[in-house]
Amino acid sequence: MGTEPEKLKASLSRELEAMYENKMWTNGLATGQFDELHSYEDGLNVLGQSLLMDFGNPKELETRDADGPQAGVAHRHQRRRTSPCSLFLLQRRKNGHRRRVGWTKARSYMDFHPALDLVLFNGAPETRKLVLETVDGMLAHRKQEADGRWVTRTDINFKTDEDLPGGDASPDFMFWAAYRWTGDKKYLLPFMDAGPSSLAQISSDALDMLNLRDTWGKQLVAAAGSTDSTTGVAPTGAQSITGSAETFAWQVSGDTKYLDRLYRAQLQAESNREWINTEGSLWIDRVTDSAGPMFVNTELQRARFGGVALIRNHIYPGNAVSWRFAGRPRPAVLAFSFRWPRPDHLKIVVYTWMPFQCRHG
Repeated sequence: MGTEPEKLKASLSRELEAMYENKMWTNGLATGQFDELHSYEDGLNVLGQSLLMDFGNPKELETRDADGPQAGVAHRHQRRRTSPCSLFLLQRRKNGHRRRVGWTKARSYMDFHPALDLVLFNGAPETRKLVLETVDGMLAHRKQEADGRWVTRTDINFKTDEDLPGGDASPDFMFWAAYRWTGDKKYLLPFMDAGPSSLAQISSDALDMLNLRDTWGKQLVAAAGSTDSTTGVAPTGAQSITGSAETFAWQVSGDTKYLDRLYRAQLQAESNREWINTEGSLWIDRVTDSAGPMFVNTELQRARFGGVALIRNHIYPGNAVSWRFAGRPRPAVLAFSFRWPRPDHLKIVVYTWMPFQCRHG
């Protein structure tokens, strides 16, 4: 958000070079044997992050082209090569032996991060075709459950056409990317099935891009009318991610009281968790609140970028703008907010207590 981008870019570049020197990838996949999450988070994520920080860098694009998805098997609905990179996962039997099973898991689709970047930058027709066929394969497993809900199952055996319910995540970024590339509303079906809570899973300003202010927007304003005594913000059942109801309610109504409430709760939560998020951190990925009880990073990006550029598990960029300080970073004296961050126009509100100059380009 404008603070020290060159320092971050240089650090990320050094990390990426070290990963290549240590041969952490083979034919576009993790060399090591990991679970479906860490086959992505042990290096492939850095490829996507580095292009986001230095968009269009020829060297970065070349590495993404070399490290795009390489694998696939036939799907009965498609009869083409449509599965994601981490299709074949290794599971441990109770007796300690391993067997190979052809199941995708919801988090294994994150291996597509470099592929999504390639298509976003230059269209990459073969890569685009692979991604769309994969998403079409997932949509073939959209079905009505016993309770009447429609769900799109993403734990799939693409070889046998079996699927499983549940899972702790959904590759919403795949469906949203497919919709942005094609405009085909079939890719919105998983979001429509989930209702207003799905807005929190979309990195872009879907509230405006899908013209939902008068429907889902009103529901979210109503949801933000009550608070959870534990978190100080709207109950999570109303919007699925803590804090997003406040952001959307502000976006619809223009009333900053929702952001005031959200930011007060976030400041309190961060104060309480300062030690465990710094000196006492149990896991390195806990030093950020892009994923955690208050989702601080996520909602700041929506308000300051007009969408989420990148957080953990949400890898297709949806930010409307990026910005930086021309001189010495002074984040304490300047802030932006975007209530209408549509692709065709923006409304920018700037908050400051000192004179400044703004340049665009």
